[in-house]
Amino acid sequence: MSLIFNNPDSRLIRFRGYEFDGGHCPVLRAAFTNLRQSSRTETGPPHSLPSRFPEKWFRAKNADILINGVRGNFQCGCRLPIIWGSIMAGRFRETAPMPKKPTAKRCSVKNTLRLPDLDHSKTSVLQSLSSVASKRTYSFAINDFIAWYCSEPRLASGRTVVLRYRYELEARRLAPATINLRLAAVRRLAYEAADNDLLSPDLAASIRRVKGAKKLGTRLGNWLTCAQGRRLLDAPNRGETKGKRDHAILAILLGCGLRRAELISLKLAHLQQRDEHWAIVDLFGKGGHVRTVPVPGWVKAAVDKWLAVAQIEDGLVFRCVTHSGTVWGSGISEKVVWWVVRQCARKAAIDKVAPHELRRTCARLCHSAGGELEQIQFLLGHRSVETTERYLGSRQRIVHAVNDKLGIEPGTDPG
Repeated sequence: MSLIFNNPDSRLIRFRGYEFDGGHCPVLRAAFTNLRQSSRTETGPPHSLPSRFPEKWFRAKNADILINGVRGNFQCGCRLPIIWGSIMAGRFRETAPMPKKPTAKRCSVKNTLRLPDLDHSKTSVLQSLSSVASKRTYSFAINDFIAWYCSEPRLASGRTVVLRYRYELEARRLAPATINLRLAAVRRLAYEAADNDLLSPDLAASIRRVKGAKKLGTRLGNWLTCAQGRRLLDAPNRGETKGKRDHAILAILLGCGLRRAELISLKLAHLQQRDEHWAIVDLFGKGGHVRTVPVPGWVKAAVDKWLAVAQIEDGLVFRCVTHSGTVWGSGISEKVVWWVVRQCARKAAIDKVAPHELRRTCARLCHSAGGELEQIQFLLGHRSVETTERYLGSRQRIVHAVNDKLGIEPGTDPG
């Protein structure tokens, strides 16, 4: 490669047929000054470069140069200014810095959830749920966890924190099913936080590995006998408009086994005939399950009396009733159903009766009357037969129990 410097005073450079003005590059201008000074002061040929040239100049290998009419050849030990990378496309450019190795950006791993992060994750969890009851349950569980989490020292939101929360729930003497529901809400909260880059995915995976509480034994539910069921149906005053409505509500709960949410969403269009039998057709139940519920004749008669008095021809079956007997509104709430059951149970001298226990009573009476387990499952809308068996209490008999006749009762003959 040949490089010729012509007339350093004007700083004109000729390179491969191109001419450039060295004044555009301050590095070259300083180099020309040093070259002119060294050619006058140093001994030796004028083309030899002094050793005091800056170390930032790169080494040039076998470059021919002509300075003030003197041609010479610089060996490997000589130094030249940064020229090779600066002359490109016919103009001067500043020499680009040496490329650096790309270093992996250190991303800070979030291991602690602040209150705004928890609120954002809670909103994401509730928006992913479709059921109103699930939203209400998860909202209560997440609020309980946030209140406990903010009252404790701010530890990493990982497995240790969730374990401590589980111990707190166990210390409150909550049922295993309740504890597992709270932990499920916390796991869902952690996954939403990880999806929104608010929590490390590893910590979210460790929270998932927290085991729930063990269910030791099975709680025995409550149900009514046939005599108690008759007293409960006779409790409302059927001479009044409100009494007819309450009687129809109790008849559907006991005779069809509906849930409270299914009862308040029952429409007149659901009551249809199938195979010359009245039924509640295409009823949307828990979890979006659709089923058909047969309606006994006496239940249909109770509903017809209420519809005739209330003069309801379309829409929801059950409406609000004032103290004076005026029907108003477009429906009732679940609290109204709860209040009707508790008030009628008090009149019938029955303690601790909830609307869901009437559903369990329906299943129990169907099984006592010889109903098949599969048909009872269809009636209640259960996914699993085991759930229906828990409603029936089939595995343990309270009436005619195995320890009723042991032979050691008072007044029995020991022989």
